[in-house]
Amino acid sequence: MNIRRISINAQGRERYLLIIAGLFLLMNALGLSISGPQVGMPLFLLVVWSIAAFCGHRILNRILPKRDPFLFAIAMLLSGWGLLLIQRLAPNFAIRQALWMLVGLTIMLLISTLPTRLHWLRRYRYTWLLGGLALLLVTILMGVNPSGAGPRLWLGVGPLYFQPSELVKLVLVIFLASYLADYQSEIRNDGGQPRRLPPLHAIGPLVLMWGLCMIVTLWQQDLGTAALLFIVFLTMLYIASGEWTYIVVGGGLLMAAVAVAYRLFSVVQLRVDIWLNPWPEANDRAFQIVQSLMAFASGGLLGAGIGQGSPGY
Repeated sequence: MNIRRISINAQGRERYLLIIAGLFLLMNALGLSISGPQVGMPLFLLVVWSIAAFCGHRILNRILPKRDPFLFAIAMLLSGWGLLLIQRLAPNFAIRQALWMLVGLTIMLLISTLPTRLHWLRRYRYTWLLGGLALLLVTILMGVNPSGAGPRLWLGVGPLYFQPSELVKLVLVIFLASYLADYQSEIRNDGGQPRRLPPLHAIGPLVLMWGLCMIVTLWQQDLGTAALLFIVFLTMLYIASGEWTYIVVGGGLLMAAVAVAYRLFSVVQLRVDIWLNPWPEANDRAFQIVQSLMAFASGGLLGAGIGQGSPGY
C-alpha cells in the first residue's frame, strides 16, 4: 500500500510540474507569436511539445511508476524552452529540433522498457569507456571543423557531423557511477573514524581511466570539456565518499591547472585576456563578450521580453 501511494504521489507531482512547465511555455509562445512574423509557429511547437509531454508521462506511469518525478519534467521544460528559443533565433531549424526532441523521447522510452534496465551499462563499463577514448583518438587523427577553421573536434560523414567528446561525457558518468557503486564501502570514511586515503586497488583504476580521458581531451585542446570532466569526477567522488577534502584538494589542482594552461595554450590566454578587458578587440576576438554586455545594458538583467530583443545587431 505504501509503495502504491509513493508511486501515485510521484506521478501526480510529475504531472503538476509538467502543467507548470506547459503554462510557462504557453506564455512565452504567445509573446513570441505576437512579436514575431510567424504567428502560428510557436503555438504549433507548443502543441507538439504538449503531445510529447502527455504521451511520455502516461507511458512512464506504466513502465516506471516509482521514478523520480523531477527528471522527466525538467528535461521537457528545457526541451520546450529550447524549441521556442530556436524559433526566435533560427526559425529554419525549429521543425528539425522538434523532430529530434521526439526522436530523443522515443529512444528514452524504449530504453526504459528494457527488461534488465541499465545493468548492461554497468557490466560493460570498461568497454564503453575505452570505446569513447578510441573515438577521441580517431578525432585527433581525422577530426574536422564544420566551419572550416578552428579546433577539429568533430567527425563527419557526408553532411552529418558528430562531436565525440559529447558522448564521452555521458560514458564517463556511467563508468564513474558503476565503479564507485562497487567500491563505495572502501572509499567512504564512516563517521567517527580517522580520515584515511582510499586503498590503491580501489582508487587506482578509477584515476587511471579518468586520467586517460583528461589527457586525450587536453591533447585536442578541448579545454571546456576537460574542465567539465574534472568537475564531474570530483562531484561524483564526493557523493560516493562523503569527503569534502576531495573538493578542496581538487579545486586547488584545478586552479593550478588553469595557471599552467594559460602559459601553454593560446586559446586559454585569449579567453582570460578578453574576459579581463574585452574593449580593445570588440570587433574581433572579443566580439561575443562585448555583444553580451551591450545586451545586458539594453534589456537589463530580466531582458526586454521574448521576441523584443535585437539579437541580430
